[in-house]
Amino acid sequence: MRKKKRDIEEGNILHQTRELLEQIRLTRLQFDQALEPELIEAYVFELNALQAKYNYFLRLAREMELEQSYAEFTQPLEAIKK
Repeated sequence: MRKKKRDIEEGNILHQTRELLEQIRLTRLQFDQALEPELIEAYVFELNALQAKYNYFLRLAREMELEQSYAEFTQPLEAIKK
C-alpha cells in the first residue's frame, strides 16, 4: 500500500512539473508579445510565481530521489529562458 501511495505522489510531482514548464513557456510567449506596461508587469509577477512553484516541485523530486526526472526538467527550463 505504501509503495502505491509513493507512486501516486511521484506521478503527481512529475505531472505538476511538466504542467508548470508548459505554463512558463506560454507565459513567456505572452510576455514577449505584451506592449502595455501593466501587462508586462503582470507577466513578470506570473513568471516569478510559476518559477517558485517549479522550484518547489523540483525540490520534491530531488527529495524523493527522482533524479532521472529531475535531470529531465532542469534542461528544458534553460531552453525556455532563451
